[in-house]
Amino acid sequence: MTLTELRNYIESVCLAHKQIKQFVIGSDYNQAENTVIKYPSIFYEMPYFIQYNVNPSKQVDNVQFAFNVFVESNTDKIENDHDAISRSKEIGDAIVSYIMANADDFRVINVTAISVREYTDDSVAGMRYEWTIALPRAYCDSTDWTNDFNPLQTIQ
Repeated sequence: MTLTELRNYIESVCLAHKQIKQFVIGSDYNQAENTVIKYPSIFYEMPYFIQYNVNPSKQVDNVQFAFNVFVESNTDKIENDHDAISRSKEIGDAIVSYIMANADDFRVINVTAISVREYTDDSVAGMRYEWTIALPRAYCDSTDWTNDFNPLQTIQ
């Protein structure tokens, strides 16, 4: 499974949730510039953190990624933020449970979550879910990776 296939799978699961209205991917969440954002939404973060397994016989690596579940709130209203965080957790719990029960191309090792508020100029609060998964290397399912190289040239 490639990282694009992983993201596409996560996106399809998130958008299948009846409450999620939008899926956004990027490095920085600055949706105040985008007036068409619909909440509740998912913000899938880049970058990825990959821990390679150095044992050549084990072609499965640990991949870490994160996404946020955001719900609209009111500016500087802690009680509203708390309610948005609670609602985000309910949505996130369902998404986490679905993925853990149905993922076939990777294995979930760990999921942690932390609440977020005043994360952006938009009045949103929610939960940030950080995932660690065991993901087989993409080349293992296709051709032998050694075919990707030309013979080495001797430099003199």
